[in-house]
Amino acid sequence: MLADALYALCELFIFAACAENQFLNMIQTQINEAIKCPDGEEMLASENLKYIKNILDERIENTRSALGCLRVRGDPTWPRAKDKALRQIIDDTISDLNLDYEHLVQQTEILSTRSLENMGHLRDRVQLKESQTALRKADGLHRLSLLAFFFLPLSMTTSLFGMNFKEFGTGNLSIWVCFIVLAPVLGISAIMCFWESIPPWRHQEE
Repeated sequence: MLADALYALCELFIFAACAENQFLNMIQTQINEAIKCPDGEEMLASENLKYIKNILDERIENTRSALGCLRVRGDPTWPRAKDKALRQIIDDTISDLNLDYEHLVQQTEILSTRSLENMGHLRDRVQLKESQTALRKADGLHRLSLLAFFFLPLSMTTSLFGMNFKEFGTGNLSIWVCFIVLAPVLGISAIMCFWESIPPWRHQEE
């Protein structure tokens, strides 16, 4: 006859706790690898962490259920030990199991929190890279705009005069007229381009 039904299952509880501890160690390794993922794989790593967190949340509920069973000493209808010395041994054993399962719950909750935090870190990395890409594109557009400020006046001036210069034998105008007209046009274009950088106007805007 069983002295205490729950005590008879202690070996199973110990085995389950050891297996759960090994599982948490494996999960911890997976979380560490996810946060160190190569560039460009942040979204995949974030999805893996989300999946891991869902698993951990389920494990928390399962471990709490086992812990609850240990705390109430199983079903009330289960047999209990009547011998005082044996009951003390059983109580000590179950108390140790309670501590083990409480530790497992705490570790699982910590890993679940780490998974959530690392998901945030990965999202921050993705957003940072997107911001850097946007800045590079903006810098490229800025340079293109600068080129346009100088090449458009040059193109307009050359189109205005064409090849009508006496140096080319196709007109009566001197080629220096083109440069005389181009100089103020480029000057006006440069002022418009760097208007916000001119000290007096910059101070007024500030």
